[in-house]
Amino acid sequence: MLGREMSLEEFGPFGAIVTIALALIATFSLMLLKMFGGMTKWAGIAGEEAPFVVKTGARLLGIGVIAATFMTINKTNYHWFLGGAIAFGLIALLLLAKFDRLRKLHVRQVPVTGANGQQDGTKTIVIGTETTMRPDDRANYTAARRQQGGLSLVGFLAGYGANAMYDPETCWDTEVLAGVRSTLTMLLVWISVFGVLVLYLSASSIQIGMHTAGAG
Repeated sequence: MLGREMSLEEFGPFGAIVTIALALIATFSLMLLKMFGGMTKWAGIAGEEAPFVVKTGARLLGIGVIAATFMTINKTNYHWFLGGAIAFGLIALLLLAKFDRLRKLHVRQVPVTGANGQQDGTKTIVIGTETTMRPDDRANYTAARRQQGGLSLVGFLAGYGANAMYDPETCWDTEVLAGVRSTLTMLLVWISVFGVLVLYLSASSIQIGMHTAGAG
């Protein structure tokens, strides 16, 4: 056993389920990342553990539900699974809309200044909202906005000097920023899971429906 490589095929139906789940998750993850950027980008936003959480969470949940579907779907109930695919698709759409709204609200691209004072690329940061700022910082931001008119939160962050420029933790507690990052990460997990389920349930229902029609 230890002297040879093992393949998923040796585990029978379970191996097939895992293979299907991994393939679907890889396919949907590629589609998702093309929409919102690579995992290296989200690692910088949501912490270094974000890619692991998203991929592992989606795989575990996806394998569990696909296994249940694999064991229960048949020609008498496949219509219900097709309806489930539609419902999951609607849920995924709502989650995508929520994720996109939070991304536009909290995620910002800011310039990176080199030692020579020139812009040396950009970086992505996560910020809170005006209402979640520390009281003193919120008061300073309100006063600065009155003076300058239309000052954005990112513009306000740029005024903390070279060492703290564009550092969200100068205005928001770490707990607030961690909550935003966690929400973005978990939304990516659930979007991946529901997307995979839509693909699998649709394909399984169509396959059984065609087989049933052909047999009839």
